[in-house]
Amino acid sequence: MFGTETALRHLAQADVWYMDGNFALAPKFLSQLYVIRAALGDAAITCTYALLAGKSREVYEEMLRGITRKCDALGYTADPRRIVVDYEQVRYGKVCELVENIGNCGYWMLSTFVLC
Repeated sequence: MFGTETALRHLAQADVWYMDGNFALAPKFLSQLYVIRAALGDAAITCTYALLAGKSREVYEEMLRGITRKCDALGYTADPRRIVVDYEQVRYGKVCELVENIGNCGYWMLSTFVLC
């Protein structure tokens, strides 16, 4: 995973996280490039990049644990109120199940994205 201390502070302070993976941009030996973005003014900035070896629940869980551990080590509490993810991730129960470990989030449909 990649992210600066400033970016992790911003992510930890953000109420909403935008999470998505891209399979086409990942190196051939990995499954996907995954980004987590947070609002900054009228835009959203990428706070973390992760090169993931798969798309299982365990892979996403380890990614989120790594982010929260690093935030904790820096003295930041990662506790978003909502997480916006791709519908497929919710359909297969991968990300929204993990949100309970980060914050008190429910999820609902919004166009092609889901708010967790």
